[in-house]
Amino acid sequence: MSSLHIAAGNLGQAEKDLVEVRAGASPENQGAAALARAELWIAKGQFQNGAQEAVKAAAAFDKAHFDDRTARAFVTAADALEMSGRSADAMDACREGEKRASLTPNEESMALAQVCSWRAGAAPGNAVPGKLQATIAKLRNPELELELDYARVVRAKRVGASNYRVLCGEVSEAAGKLGYITLARRAAALRE
Repeated sequence: MSSLHIAAGNLGQAEKDLVEVRAGASPENQGAAALARAELWIAKGQFQNGAQEAVKAAAAFDKAHFDDRTARAFVTAADALEMSGRSADAMDACREGEKRASLTPNEESMALAQVCSWRAGAAPGNAVPGKLQATIAKLRNPELELELDYARVVRAKRVGASNYRVLCGEVSEAAGKLGYITLARRAAALRE
């Protein structure tokens, strides 16, 4: 329920929903709660707390052998680390996400982790690798498409593109319209 409140921008209610998971709860439930807390911290602009909770989520999902969710948790950690200016740590988290995604047949997990690695990577230019772009087009997943658009904006800002602020606004608006409030806020924050 908290994820819905985060998506709607109702962070106060999301925080109330996130009661501490009992010590005896399954690793899957512990991971889900930690990942929701990570998203809440990121939405509130508390990136270090978000990164810590995302790492907890990854550890819990790892215990349950949910490699696709472990990959998503590492990507969430990378988002928080990148927003807190810890680029090298963000890249490490992206790589770990890719490693975990490679253990599952879930193509969306792998594409999300690859977008993360491309976004955080130091390779010059702003061209999306052709194979990654083709995979995302094939999957037809709006969240992946927005994540790729966000990655383009991050790289445009990094290379000093003159239109990156306009691109930030476009991605923020598109993400908001589709209900991806956390992503919308991340894109809007890049304008500053």
